[in-house]
Amino acid sequence: MQVWESRLQTTARWLTVALPVLLITGRAAADTALSLAAILFLVRCIATDDWSWTRQTWVRVALGLWMWMLIISNFAYKVGPSYTEAAAWIRFVLFAAAAETWILDKIWIRRLIYVTGAALLFTAGDAVLQYVTGHDLFHYPKYSADRLTGPFSPHPEVGVYMMRLFFPASLGGLAVAMSRSAGTPWRVAVTAGAALVVTAIFLSGERAALLLTLFGLILIVFIRQGLRRALMAVGALAVLVAVLVAVKPPIVQRQVDSSAAVLADFRNSNYGQLWQSGLMMGRASPVTGVGMHNFRYVCVEPGKHFPRCNLHPHNMYIQWFAESGIPGLVGFVILVGVWLNRFWQAVRQSGGSGWILGPALAVFVQLWPIAPTGSFFSNWNAVTFWLVLGWGFASVRFHGK
Repeated sequence: MQVWESRLQTTARWLTVALPVLLITGRAAADTALSLAAILFLVRCIATDDWSWTRQTWVRVALGLWMWMLIISNFAYKVGPSYTEAAAWIRFVLFAAAAETWILDKIWIRRLIYVTGAALLFTAGDAVLQYVTGHDLFHYPKYSADRLTGPFSPHPEVGVYMMRLFFPASLGGLAVAMSRSAGTPWRVAVTAGAALVVTAIFLSGERAALLLTLFGLILIVFIRQGLRRALMAVGALAVLVAVLVAVKPPIVQRQVDSSAAVLADFRNSNYGQLWQSGLMMGRASPVTGVGMHNFRYVCVEPGKHFPRCNLHPHNMYIQWFAESGIPGLVGFVILVGVWLNRFWQAVRQSGGSGWILGPALAVFVQLWPIAPTGSFFSNWNAVTFWLVLGWGFASVRFHGK
């Protein structure tokens, strides 16, 4: 490898490993780092004329979907925002391909596990402190009596941050511990850290984050029976800490009573009404949709009567349907199928290796179709998703056997 290429690669690697921390410091910082890593990969491809990564099935499907996003932007309600959203989306595809084929190897996957684990422990500790005292380490107050922000103030998204990175960090951490000759203290430390994170997710007041975390933990029991003891320890510690800390009624009311009430009458809930608005929008423009990034504009258009409006419909599949039509939704579902099939085959062949199972579960729970989600295209949500996707594909490549 030439010196200039080695330097490009090292820079891209540090930018990638820094992403879990940069996601805490700010949305722009994380998006900038991811975009720079993607640009460095593209520069390397042009300089070396190496485009072998484009032969992968998922990349070809993603590129086809990107072309469709650009085409339908000509028919968007607001053309400018649609073109901007569509054109910029390619950076995520480039980054995931770079992470898989060029950025992450065994050493750097391990470093990413360490950094992510440290970021999660800091975030979880900060959230618990905010719950107990009313303010976090940076003196940020709670979002409300039953919602926390942690270091993400003023946004109440500390729970979803931990949920999205929990599985690759915890299962990857266990895989690192098991690879050590004297791994018992490491396993105990990872288990205790995982329990702290699960407890913080519960205390955050984010219902979807908690449910998806529990869903992922249940899946692990069926996929990897050898981890049952660790999972039981995580659950026992999390329940114990939750009982000791969650002495205030609002958090229990939100996570249990409020969740049950929303599920009992989901159609008339805030999320249910937003989903209905997205479905109405998609049915009105079934071929091209209303254009990328256009849900927010069409929903408040005078003369239109949608049940509820927001920046997006809070479900990625409905968002694809509303903004890119049936062809866009079908293309995205195919892409999801290709991703999950590759992970499933790798998990089976590896016997449920924690290196692969962690990021695979993180991708799976984020793609769960019947859960409220953030926008699939916003930079903060997208960085967390494409990070674990590239992380997972790199783990398949290096730890798949």
